[in-house]
Amino acid sequence: MHFLLERLASSPQGLRPLAMQGDEEEALGNIEALIVAQIERIVANRPRAKDDATLLYAFGMPSVVELAKYNGDELASYAQRLENMIRNTEPRLENPRVRVVPGASEWLGKELLISGDVRIARNLHPFTFTVQQDGAAA
Repeated sequence: MHFLLERLASSPQGLRPLAMQGDEEEALGNIEALIVAQIERIVANRPRAKDDATLLYAFGMPSVVELAKYNGDELASYAQRLENMIRNTEPRLENPRVRVVPGASEWLGKELLISGDVRIARNLHPFTFTVQQDGAAA
């Protein structure tokens, strides 16, 4: 399933079905790539209004690099807002959860672990994606 802007940005050849029927693994890979692109789009855009995340001009997230590296409250608030944004704008990811987890090393600080489920042909498949505090995707 492509979003409207993804369809407008694609060439007519890019609008082919995500995968042939019965090719569940390829479909899962395609849908996961689209989900990652949407999450990156959310994180990369800055909202014009910070109060109400449901408004169109509030789409996006404040810059994660501006958060205090060791301030757990700020990062937890950021994670909650990101989870709400994903719930509102990414229907392909079921039961999204965003958790603050320790980074791979002490130099990386904390990371945001995004998880949920992707449904392909009535089967749920686990999905995970990590955003580092410097804004990089892992």
